[in-house]
Amino acid sequence: MLALVLALEKQAVPKKRKHPRVTLVKPIPARERIDPKTGEVKRSGATWWGVRYRDPDSGKIVRKTLDRTLTTIVDREDYAVRESERLGRRRLELEGGAVRATGTPLRAAEKRFYASLVKKRERTRETYAEGTDRFLRWADEHRVRTCDDLTRGQVIAFREWLLAEANSASTFNKWIRAVKRMLGYWIDADLCPRLDYADLKRIKQEQTATELRGFLSPAKARKLLEACERHDAATYALTREEKAESEAEGSTPRYQPISGFALFVLLTGCRLNEAVGLDWRDVDLDALDHSGKATGQFQIRAAHSKTKKPRTVSLSVSPALRRLMAAQKLRTGGRGKVWDVTEDEAKGALKRLRKDYGAPASFTWQALRRTCSTFLVNSPGIFGGASAYMAAKQLGHGVAVMERNYSGLVHGIDPTLRNLESVLGIKEHATRIVKAVSGGPKRLRAVAR
Repeated sequence: MLALVLALEKQAVPKKRKHPRVTLVKPIPARERIDPKTGEVKRSGATWWGVRYRDPDSGKIVRKTLDRTLTTIVDREDYAVRESERLGRRRLELEGGAVRATGTPLRAAEKRFYASLVKKRERTRETYAEGTDRFLRWADEHRVRTCDDLTRGQVIAFREWLLAEANSASTFNKWIRAVKRMLGYWIDADLCPRLDYADLKRIKQEQTATELRGFLSPAKARKLLEACERHDAATYALTREEKAESEAEGSTPRYQPISGFALFVLLTGCRLNEAVGLDWRDVDLDALDHSGKATGQFQIRAAHSKTKKPRTVSLSVSPALRRLMAAQKLRTGGRGKVWDVTEDEAKGALKRLRKDYGAPASFTWQALRRTCSTFLVNSPGIFGGASAYMAAKQLGHGVAVMERNYSGLVHGIDPTLRNLESVLGIKEHATRIVKAVSGGPKRLRAVAR
């Protein structure tokens, strides 16, 4: 009787599986068939043990063939147990909010990243591509196919590989910043289940020497404006129109005038795209300063700003700047763009000025912005004790950036000098340029013709 009870209890309690969620699949005997076209004997069917389980990330059934070294039932059972434990841990991780594996190919993920940069400038996208293209090349070489495969160790290995590729620390840093930006986007988009932002912090940049910000000294600023005046004074020896209409020879300007635009960038510190994109609807020449004096100002729209934040630029730092803007308004009628210059034309003029007209070799449009920043911060007579703060508001920088990169670069500026043209010693140059801009309509028609 006791034996019968024990037997019934044994049948009532189901046998506990050693490896739940994982099923060992027996090999199917190979079947032979004759190919009707070639007459060859072909074998089909599984020839070794495998496992079957449901992937916790995708929910799909996964079938895998076991390694042929697992020759005994004990070895295969041990493998199935380990796989079952791994699947159990993964299920718990997903229940706790872990990122699911998606199997997204790296190329598809890169395409999605660049689609998110649609509002970025083309130059920015090209800079990113220098780094991300190398990342994908490394991934191909090391057989990293999907975002699921990326681990912290692999990313560190990529850093070491990229370090050997780069010629300089600054180049390496430019490439690694682009890759970190892309990886950060993938992490935000839940494409990398085995990476997080803590891993990205371990991807260090290389130390580079800190150089002084390149700016133009007052002597070089004067040399530049003189080169601009020579550039604008250049004319053709004789044009067809002059010959046909019996006009004076050599009266047709060779290039679009650039002096007024260069003076504007120097005295406002605008970025090149901000200057060429400025519209008259954003300019108010009658705006008052804190004392009630009409000094003028203009707005930089968020769409044209590098920081995507609008800002107000006051003309109070330079009376010559307000006169320049007033002359330009008369010339253009106060409609449309303030300056008849595109970015490509400005870059072309820069090359001509340095190559043919004696402009300083260190002159760039960005150098003019740095020159304005440097002298606004270090001139005690313009903004007084609030120079770093006011200059930051004027230029669209952070106060800490102004203090760290521009403060203390120039010493001995006369505190009685109250405006930028006096500090830079360009009052006479500014006067001549404003006068030339005032006579602009006749010259502009000549260029168009």
